[in-house]
Amino acid sequence: PKAQSVPTVKSFKDSSEAISALQCVFLDSDTTVGVADNNTSPKEYVFGVAISSAVAAGIQVEIVNYGQIFDAFFTFGANAQLYLGLSGVITDIPPLTGNRTIIGKGLGIGSIFVNITEPIQLI
Repeated sequence: PKAQSVPTVKSFKDSSEAISALQCVFLDSDTTVGVADNNTSPKEYVFGVAISSAVAAGIQVEIVNYGQIFDAFFTFGANAQLYLGLSGVITDIPPLTGNRTIIGKGLGIGSIFVNITEPIQLI
């Protein structure tokens, strides 16, 4: 049988600050997102990964909430567990302090799969 692709779930929100593409974002109101961070509450509750940027507050940002993102920037190995790092960075190094929020998995060079889990506070 032919493999079926998984749909990507996207949303659009206004930025509450400058956001770079491929940064993790959190909901800071019903209509706005800011840059997520694993050491700052409630910023560890990741809403998605921005795939467009905003140079300032009030600019609409496209966000992947679930599914595959293709970008040459990604150099993670296949099946690498991906985490929220400082300032919204996606990393394959698990944090030792703050909160551990899993963002998804690496799919090899140029692609990740976003599947966000709730944060776990590290002691």
